Amino acid sequence: MSDIKVTESNRKEAEAFYNDGNAKAAAGNYQAAIADYDQAINIDPEFAEAYHSRGIAKNTLGNYQAAIEDYNQATWFNPGLAEAYRNRGIAKDALGKHQAAEADYDLAIKIAVTFGTP
Repeated sequence: MSDIKVTESNRKEAEAFYNDGNAKAAAGNYQAAIADYDQAINIDPEFAEAYHSRGIAKNTLGNYQAAIEDYNQATWFNPGLAEAYRNRGIAKDALGKHQAAEADYDLAIKIAVTFGTP
């Protein structure tokens, strides 16, 4: 965990970078999206959704191991983020780690069913 104290103002700034990153990712500009997610994480080092979205961008660019690292951070800060486990499974599958991927898929399903989360 980080020693950085995230204020309401900082959180809003981090969310602005996160939203900008989402817009850039939606437009297919993944490198710029990653830069925005980096900024969001620098401001709020426990911003699980920013790690998750950065992982998606890295995964899309074929940087599977870096994506897995981001999904690990996302699930550390938000263990109920089922989609991060699913996406980590996708990255593991891409690396040929099929058994590990299957374990992530199973966990994603259990979390989604238990908590009703995406």
